[in-house]
Amino acid sequence: MRIASISVSNSATGSTQSSPYPVNFKANNFGIGLGLTMTASKGIAADIEHTFDDPKVALSTWHKHEALTSQSASADGNYAFPVTAIRINVTAATATGGTTTLQIGQND
Repeated sequence: MRIASISVSNSATGSTQSSPYPVNFKANNFGIGLGLTMTASKGIAADIEHTFDDPKVALSTWHKHEALTSQSASADGNYAFPVTAIRINVTAATATGGTTTLQIGQND
């Protein structure tokens, strides 16, 4: 199993994105578990997004996860079908402080 974590520091108001995390979209038994943790997240809203773009070319088209949108508290979800990369998109921050973190567990 492949385990990773990506984070966004809520250090500014407005919106910001994490670095994209490329996943193994060629895995035989594709499956990804997601755990979103928001600390000191007052005034923060975040979406988990994915892309189907070729990571060797460009990651430019992002789609919102069907359940992990406008999150203001910790939550979990999954991807049962292949995507090529995942990121956190903090869509609104009216206060600073805290961290938004996504734990990612993927089958090999």
